[in-house]
Amino acid sequence: YAECALSINGAGEYEVGSSDDLMKVGVDDCGLDAKYRLTDDIQVNVEGLEDGFEPINHFSGEFHGAGHRIINLKMGNRNMQGFFGMAMDGLVDSLGFENVLLNGGRYTGAVVGWGGSGTISNVYVTGNVLFSGFVPAESFIGGIAGVFSGTIENCYFDGKIGDTYNIGGVVGQNEGVVKNSYAINTKPLEISYM
Repeated sequence: YAECALSINGAGEYEVGSSDDLMKVGVDDCGLDAKYRLTDDIQVNVEGLEDGFEPINHFSGEFHGAGHRIINLKMGNRNMQGFFGMAMDGLVDSLGFENVLLNGGRYTGAVVGWGGSGTISNVYVTGNVLFSGFVPAESFIGGIAGVFSGTIENCYFDGKIGDTYNIGGVVGQNEGVVKNSYAINTKPLEISYM
């Protein structure tokens, strides 16, 4: 990964400290199997992107939030919608997602949209995870994950999930293990970055 545009620390982790850095994770020579560490809270800038943040697919590395937050993550109009869209087989830990707005299709969750056998640990999400697809009977919508076969532990969701058939506060369809996690489904949050 010598050509990745992100800085690398002494532990061999790529450092992510801005919205521009976040857009580089898993792109070009910033590998999907690499280790990443947030160095600051990040306000996501999706100006000019019609469907918002582009999901990171097939991630098998490590994404350490280090206690930081990703704020104002906006995504829309896709199936397998989430920060990690599909096939997340890595580790995500110690991270907050605040004021998210997802308008997804089938398999939508703030952290993972669909699939994967990875681990999501000590992660929280606040905001709106909503269905805007065409086949609600085939949808699975969750605050943390849409469909997931890995481990979700010590996580929570606080916000609005809906409105469709197959919804879950933490995960829409659980094919793995959920431990010490919970969700609070509240009224839609007024989010002004639409």
